[in-house]
Amino acid sequence: MYRSVETIRPMEVITIETVCKSRTPNFTATDDAILVGLVSKYQKVLENKHTDTITNKSKATMWDKLTSECIARSGSVYRNIKILKNKFKNIKRRTKEKLSKEKAARYRRGGGPHTIVNITPIEEEIKTMIGA
Repeated sequence: MYRSVETIRPMEVITIETVCKSRTPNFTATDDAILVGLVSKYQKVLENKHTDTITNKSKATMWDKLTSECIARSGSVYRNIKILKNKFKNIKRRTKEKLSKEKAARYRRGGGPHTIVNITPIEEEIKTMIGA
């Protein structure tokens, strides 16, 4: 089977940048605070448990809006929706792990010193969001 002339693309110059995906810079504490603040602002829509078509569309539009606001506030760093969702999911997961370790240490038997878990202001905001 031969390809038509229209589907054949001209030779492209292949560089290391086109082959390898470029990494975005690491999130700073300020970027984390901006992301968590924006998610808490739109929490009712983004953390909604319903998954019907209308709710999913509203979640998608809110994530689009959140992404554009996050890019505007953080400066020149571009991050897409997938990266921001994944980062928020990771922040939330790590916060839950810290809170569960602290709770387990509180109810641990056998005495000994109480383990104090340091909670950052960002984790404190996540704690109020998840209702823990």
